[in-house]
Amino acid sequence: MGRPDLRPASSNARVAARANEGMAELLRALIADDNHAKAVEKVANVVIVLCRLMTRMGRNLGEELVRKMAINRTRQRNLTADGHGYHVRDKTNALR
Repeated sequence: MGRPDLRPASSNARVAARANEGMAELLRALIADDNHAKAVEKVANVVIVLCRLMTRMGRNLGEELVRKMAINRTRQRNLTADGHGYHVRDKTNALR
């Protein structure tokens, strides 16, 4: 996804911060209207930035999604009232 109009990013952290900024834009749009006309475009922007980050890290986003979904399918989940699930954390592998 190299684009000639983009300068090289200064760091992976900066690219991740840009993805976070894009998520904030998406959230603002969806808070204003759950079916905001620009929401799909905002999602696409975030994915573009995440693809850039994965490319910088030498990884393929699609392949990593498949790998992570396989891990997620093995996890025990706690479901919330709104239908979302959160996996029960394995204390031996928790991020610090």
